[in-house]
Amino acid sequence: MSQRNEKGQFLKTNGNSTYKNVLYDGNRMGEHSRSMCIALGISRIPKGFVVHHIDKDKKNNDINNLSI
Repeated sequence: MSQRNEKGQFLKTNGNSTYKNVLYDGNRMGEHSRSMCIALGISRIPKGFVVHHIDKDKKNNDINNLSI
């Protein structure tokens, strides 16, 4: 079942953390993945790759805090 925040945006739960889902170039993904896609100029993260938060703050989606 999909959860939504107070703004009606979809949330995806992963264990004990929550990621905000967004739509980018026709693909639904985590906001952190969208930030990485924009920086790399691609429409989705390739299969087998994962975007990590360097400082472990899952709400800090600044490109300087993301690693693939």
